[in-house]
Amino acid sequence: MAEAPGTAFAYNDWQMALFWDTLFLKVYGATYDNVDDKVFHPLLTDPLGCQDRPTMMAFGTRDRPGRVAISVRDFARFGLLYLREGNWNGRQLISRRHARLVVSDPLPNSIPRAGNRLAEMIPGQRTHGSERKPDNQADHFGSYSWLWWVNGVDRHGTRMFPDAPPDLFGAFGHGGPRAMWAIPSLDIVVSYNDARMHRWTSGRDNPTNTAMKLLVEAVVPTGTVRPKE
Repeated sequence: MAEAPGTAFAYNDWQMALFWDTLFLKVYGATYDNVDDKVFHPLLTDPLGCQDRPTMMAFGTRDRPGRVAISVRDFARFGLLYLREGNWNGRQLISRRHARLVVSDPLPNSIPRAGNRLAEMIPGQRTHGSERKPDNQADHFGSYSWLWWVNGVDRHGTRMFPDAPPDLFGAFGHGGPRAMWAIPSLDIVVSYNDARMHRWTSGRDNPTNTAMKLLVEAVVPTGTVRPKE
């Protein structure tokens, strides 16, 4: 993207691949071959008790390395970790301050969506998926917070998920079908893989919002006694 850092937003697979390589290959000193054993498993998925062999090499080391393959139930553990503010069974895996920050600090609407002007790239830069140049997949809708989606309000005054509580946060892959979200005020985490959820926009036209509405309506307040059938 041609815009200067901090002046525009682009949901961009080239930039995410650069971020992933910088963090895991340079900061952690891992390789594509050992990142699961050196970083992902010992620092996160093993402490969470993941059961279904999650990996950062969903398609192998030669095909979009860094994409996570994870089961629905293991994905839910990620949400529960942040719902518990980084604490897992008494062990603080992520500082409480950072666990709170990343799910409550969305980009301001003063930052526009980036344009479509192609800019120079680092030679040999890879992508996490999209091959488009420039790659500008979605707006932030006032709801993108440190790689998490939250229930913010866009620049037109529309809430991202109007039928869900404002404290909701989540991770949504491929525009919604592969998702995990948490609602702290209801103390609940939801995870699913459903191709019917594919439409990524803010407001009530988003099928994810419909799913959230149905779930919120189905929640029984604590202490409520269900009638016998």
